[in-house]
Amino acid sequence: MRSLFTLVLVIAFFTSARAQLSRGAMLWSGGMELASQSNPNLLRFSLFPEAHYFLTDHFTVGGRFNLGATFEKGVQLLIVDPQIRFYFPSRNDRSNFFAFTHSELFFPVDEELGLDNQVRLFLGGGWQARLNPNVALETKLFAIYQENPGNPEAPFFSRPTFGLETGLLLFLNAYEEPNFQSRIGKGSWLIGGNNLKVNYLADGLNRQFSFSMTPRIGYFFSDMFMAGIGLPFDYQFTEIGVSFGFTDRIQSQIVGLSPFFRFYPKMSNSRVRPFLNAEVNYLRTRLDDRINFGLNFVPRNRYNFTLSGGINHFLTPTTALEAAAFYNWDASQDITRGGIQLGFQFFLARESE
Repeated sequence: MRSLFTLVLVIAFFTSARAQLSRGAMLWSGGMELASQSNPNLLRFSLFPEAHYFLTDHFTVGGRFNLGATFEKGVQLLIVDPQIRFYFPSRNDRSNFFAFTHSELFFPVDEELGLDNQVRLFLGGGWQARLNPNVALETKLFAIYQENPGNPEAPFFSRPTFGLETGLLLFLNAYEEPNFQSRIGKGSWLIGGNNLKVNYLADGLNRQFSFSMTPRIGYFFSDMFMAGIGLPFDYQFTEIGVSFGFTDRIQSQIVGLSPFFRFYPKMSNSRVRPFLNAEVNYLRTRLDDRINFGLNFVPRNRYNFTLSGGINHFLTPTTALEAAAFYNWDASQDITRGGIQLGFQFFLARESE
């Protein structure tokens, strides 16, 4: 996993393209999902857009919005996350350093969740590199300050959680001539997956560490066929000091493999590209819970299969808004899910930008 992440960073540095930050430019990410599930029967809706607008060449305002709901119970969760950033002047048009702060306002609307309203303050910095004029790879390092539910009298800034995140964003320059014709084909790459996230918290005798990432990469063997793979990985570690000098350590680990295949029919209008996608997901989970002497749970293997179809509507030659209908079957638990998804899809063109 470490070597794969290092490779992504090396590619970002050597293939990054010039894209001047300027007033009126925007950064976009996020998406939407509407899905039904069997066993139990649920119909869920999730909306999670993120946007940043350049008020000047160096200063942005924006934020993230997250809405979670079911049609049986209505809205259950609402997160509002206003953000501001300052981009430091740079002679290198291909990458920039920035400082940022944002306040995450967490509102659990459904009382059955048993959660209280929360406010989390993020302070940190980051680095942003353009893989091409419209795709940005962003890495952020930050501290999170929040109230301690176990000790309400503790100062707000006493015990921060430290975090690191990496992800892709769509970069749109206000003064760039629009070009909606896709440049994907034989030799192109699809890149994406969920963000890399790392968090660490030390609070007296208690420690928490989490690491998760789902890199996803595909290669076009022809103008119509692509094959790729995703590598989901999640690790959680919690150490809790308990009475009589004992320490409870809980570790969980999820490792997976997700090969996928995609077919794009030839179209005269390359701005809109329909596709069919098939994916197999294998996950191996393991949980260890030990109070000094230890207790191990047997690892579990899970398999699920996904079929989807939709369209890529190209906003730039290498970035598309993807809308897809999907059907998923979890063979291990005999659970089916189906619905529609909306999000961004990023490509690296076969020709240099």
